Amino acid sequence: MRLLTFESDREVRKNRKGKRNIYLNRMWVAERFARVDKGSFYSIQIVGYAKDGGNLLRTNHSEQLQSFVDTAMELSVEKDGETFTYKSSCRPYCEVNTPLTAFLQVFPVMEEPFHYPQALVYGTPLYIGNNIFEVTTDNSTGAITGFGLAVIRFLVIVENPKIVMAWEEKVKALYKDYDLLDLILWSDGLLAEEIDRLGYSTAPLIGLSVLLLITFFLLTSMRADSVRSKPWEALIGILVPVIAIGASFGILAMCGIKMQPIIVATLFLVLSVGTDDAFIMMRAWDRTIDHRRGPPPAPRDSTSSHCSTSTSSSLEEVPSIAERTAEMLAESGSSIAITTLTNMLSFGVGIFSSTPAIRALCIYSTAAIFACFVYQGKPLGACDWPPPHYAIDLRSVWPKKRRKITLYTAVIALSGRRESKRLSSIWCCVKAGKNKSPQSPAVQAVFRFANLAHDTFFDFIIKISKSTSFKVALCFTMVAYWVGSCYSLTNLRSDLTVNKLALPDSVLIKFQERLERAQSEMQILSVFVTKPSDLRKEDNRLRTKRMVKEFEHAMFSYGKNSTLFWLADYEEYVTMMSDDQFTYTELPSFLDTPGYTHWKAFVHIHERECAKDSPKCVDSFLLNTGFTSVVRFYERVPQLENWRKIASRYSEMGVVPFNENSLFTDQSSSIAFTVESSLLAALAFMAVSCLLFIPSFSLVFFAIISIASVNIGVFGVLVLCGVELDPLSMAAMLMSVGFSVDYTAHITYHFYKSEELTPEGKLRFALSAIGWPMIQCALSTILAVSPLLLKPSYIAHVFFETVVFVIFIGVFHGLVFIPALLLTLPQECTGKQMPSTCSTRSSECGDAPEKVRSDL
Repeated sequence: MRLLTFESDREVRKNRKGKRNIYLNRMWVAERFARVDKGSFYSIQIVGYAKDGGNLLRTNHSEQLQSFVDTAMELSVEKDGETFTYKSSCRPYCEVNTPLTAFLQVFPVMEEPFHYPQALVYGTPLYIGNNIFEVTTDNSTGAITGFGLAVIRFLVIVENPKIVMAWEEKVKALYKDYDLLDLILWSDGLLAEEIDRLGYSTAPLIGLSVLLLITFFLLTSMRADSVRSKPWEALIGILVPVIAIGASFGILAMCGIKMQPIIVATLFLVLSVGTDDAFIMMRAWDRTIDHRRGPPPAPRDSTSSHCSTSTSSSLEEVPSIAERTAEMLAESGSSIAITTLTNMLSFGVGIFSSTPAIRALCIYSTAAIFACFVYQGKPLGACDWPPPHYAIDLRSVWPKKRRKITLYTAVIALSGRRESKRLSSIWCCVKAGKNKSPQSPAVQAVFRFANLAHDTFFDFIIKISKSTSFKVALCFTMVAYWVGSCYSLTNLRSDLTVNKLALPDSVLIKFQERLERAQSEMQILSVFVTKPSDLRKEDNRLRTKRMVKEFEHAMFSYGKNSTLFWLADYEEYVTMMSDDQFTYTELPSFLDTPGYTHWKAFVHIHERECAKDSPKCVDSFLLNTGFTSVVRFYERVPQLENWRKIASRYSEMGVVPFNENSLFTDQSSSIAFTVESSLLAALAFMAVSCLLFIPSFSLVFFAIISIASVNIGVFGVLVLCGVELDPLSMAAMLMSVGFSVDYTAHITYHFYKSEELTPEGKLRFALSAIGWPMIQCALSTILAVSPLLLKPSYIAHVFFETVVFVIFIGVFHGLVFIPALLLTLPQECTGKQMPSTCSTRSSECGDAPEKVRSDL
């Protein structure tokens, strides 16, 4: 029920919380300077250009552009009993478009040339570098002759963004009245909507994933003996992760944890993980009687010998349903517990990320994976844990009567009852035929071929894994693979762009393309001075000017012509009014004097202190200067570090450099370290988790080598495919670490668990127990994520490619690399060495199979 009122986090800029978030600290300074007591900044930008791509200073185009700006500023809208107008919420940013409209008005009548980015209009400086771009100039004089792109900015401070979005719709309705212009509006609210659209348009594809998995699961659940087929069990096996997703999402929603659109990846992730576990459980169930080649199990005869033998056409003693369930959990439980724990730990590392999208994805993924494990019903006491090598045994303190099973394990147990009564696998209440295999001859031929292919394939794996020449060739192949992957990783760079958060048909793509052209020419750096020094002292004024000069000569700076700083104008004013003696007393009148009123937005004063000529007169002030050339966020990282280095040299003045895109630049600068530390922590957790269930250092060492190798290869291939380092790829990499454990841990654990005495025998057991389910898991996972191809977005592209590469590289390591390593181990290092007991896998209960045997 809580899912019906599910909330998503729509904060685009302010959702990076924490003391380490430098951007938010600087944004707080900017809001404090703007006197934002309630509400928050809301930015609206409109790019305008001529439909024919020509000059916007042509008379008709200029008039339409000016008319559009004036009309938009006068619009009002009512919503929920509240009236909104731009002018009622724009202070202190109401004049942000004045340079553009003034320039359009005076350009046709002014005889003096205008220069970019700062022009003089009747002696008053007019900064137009924030509004006009794609400027053309006269080669000889440098005077402006035209421009091709205008950026119109509306900055407001609001408490209710919804009413501003209603105002935006009214502004967009004006487009039709300006037939000479192409106008594109974008805002923080529309960005949040676009991100939501990406997530919510991708989520319905989970239905197609479920349909594909149902088809695949039903096909692979069929058996040569139709009674042992499990179509309904397969269907429930797919529903279990769906139920787990609903339960975990609902609980987290009740806890107030808001959703991020990236969480749609969790749907496909948990669906594939949950169905993978079902394959393993069904295989383990079949293996409880897979050495018997007779009719399906009948009710157990209590007088039967525990180690009786039979001919190929008769039944050995069949275990009870409870015993088969226990044996199934003992064989599959620990293997699944390893992968569940490692997946949870892998995502658990990301919970501590400062990026909310990553944090939300990891919280939801961890909770959903745990819920899926619970619903599948594998109590720890039935998971053959702790292993015999450990001194403790939880089973001694966890009575059997308390070892409960839940949903899917119970379904499998009920399926065993149906089998024992020879009821139909489809019509569960109808008695099946008396024959052992009521399938048609053609179907039986298919199953015989499948069994033969299964046995031949895994016997071939064992054969080549023993070959010395193959091991040498594999060694050279792996070295080349590692070198190539590491070289590819040297080209990995961090790059965050909002384009990655949108669908290809989004207006954001077109808007961003035009805006980046403008940003390559001019962008604004705002420098806040929160603790001004006593400017009555000449040394302090010179130091302040030196600080301004350093920012004017910082990396990629446009230079002095792009700077807006009030002090020079005030000094000139003071010279006229106070005989060249600097004083604060004239500052209030200076800010009220025509020609200087625009400086009110740059200086905050206390008039009473000004009257006393006190340094407390100036509470804080702002200067703007331009920079150019850099557009991509990873290019801005050195620039941002340069700004902060300059600010640190003037720390006594409380200097804070700020740019609205610093959020993404901050992430670009820190994400590499975040990813490296997260991945190393995840690998460390993987090692500890494997050691808990596989108390053999040699086997765990091989497992960790394989996990690291899989991930190095996956990351290297992703770089070759054009994936860059960003929060989305970071989430995919964490997923890769979790998934890479599956193919290694399953083989290694079953190798350790085997009671065979030789490495080859142990490998046969492992491939027999988990080889085919591992291939099923790989195919089903690809099917689960394949619908993402229908949504050509960056997030779908990254997650699909990550999953596919993890599967192919992981299966290669699980079926080729790990077996070759395991067969190099001496017998005493291969795991537990226990004498064979009378079990379904013991040679004392019959001839041990010389080949890997399947039971498809």
